[in-house]
Amino acid sequence: MIKIKKEVLKKMLDDLENSFEILEADGYKSEEQPMKQLVSVYDMLYNYELEINDKDREEKDEENYLEKVFEKVMTFKEASEKYDVAVSTLRHRASDGRFEEGDIRKSGKTWLVTKSAMDRIYK
Repeated sequence: MIKIKKEVLKKMLDDLENSFEILEADGYKSEEQPMKQLVSVYDMLYNYELEINDKDREEKDEENYLEKVFEKVMTFKEASEKYDVAVSTLRHRASDGRFEEGDIRKSGKTWLVTKSAMDRIYK
């Protein structure tokens, strides 16, 4: 498939629309060859533009999903700053069972905690 930058595609579509107007002003009818060729090219480019927009929308949806996931989890350090609780207190809470299953997780040397757990316990 040919790759066309969105701005170039938009310009091409605008130019084709202007060409339609010029041909109509010159008396060409929609069933005549020059108009049919323009319609064919316009349709192809318009469908390509729709495809590009769909891909952009899918990428944005994925980015938004990832942002939402990462907003729901934080390190103990981030949680301590946001909720004004010492990191050591969070570590103690992790070992004394104050957090429920799925609230915390250790990844390497870093403890992770969900926002919902911090809201439930410290708000």
